[in-house]
Amino acid sequence: MGLAFRNGLHVCLADGHVALFDEKGDMYFGLEAPQALVVRRLLETGDIPPEHTAPLQTLLDEGVLVSTEDTGFTTAATSLAAPVESALHRPDRSAPLRLVARAALQHVWTAMLIHRVPLHTSLVRLRDRKARSPRHPLSPDNPYLTAFLATHRLISTQDQCLRSSIALTHFLLDGGCCPSLVIGVRFRPFGAHAWVQTEGWVLNDTVDHVKPYTPILVI
Repeated sequence: MGLAFRNGLHVCLADGHVALFDEKGDMYFGLEAPQALVVRRLLETGDIPPEHTAPLQTLLDEGVLVSTEDTGFTTAATSLAAPVESALHRPDRSAPLRLVARAALQHVWTAMLIHRVPLHTSLVRLRDRKARSPRHPLSPDNPYLTAFLATHRLISTQDQCLRSSIALTHFLLDGGCCPSLVIGVRFRPFGAHAWVQTEGWVLNDTVDHVKPYTPILVI
């Protein structure tokens, strides 16, 4: 028998703590010390000592872990280059007005989508779209990116990082590029944040702002 985190549950080690994000429930949560120790051991070594049988059973009973037919422990690795540069620090460039208008409409469409459907549905749609999209390289000078960033002068993104990042990802997919939507967490104090990244480039935020967050979900 093998073990895996249940579908839709994302886990990472952030600032020495175990953080969990329930995509379907749109919530973050932690674990009691014995269960957190088991999850940490699984993430770090992939096995569990015999003395941890009781907390392991609790994790299975609570649906954090599920049994699989594979042997050992299976986890979806969160692969992402460390951010080193930000597209926001590039010199201002003009963008075609038609693209700026389309970017503004993308903001509106995404806001309506997030308001009407569960977050999980929005993320599934984004995953499906990315799976069908070409993987063309994305330059920080890309006109679709320039147009989207230009809308920040008109549309506030304060406290709307996830909505704005989903909108940007869809808009760049329209332009034939395939960036990564990132959701990260931090502790002391606890917080969650979303941004868009391609390789080491942060596209809609600064490097200093995203560095304190540990990625827990990358699409």
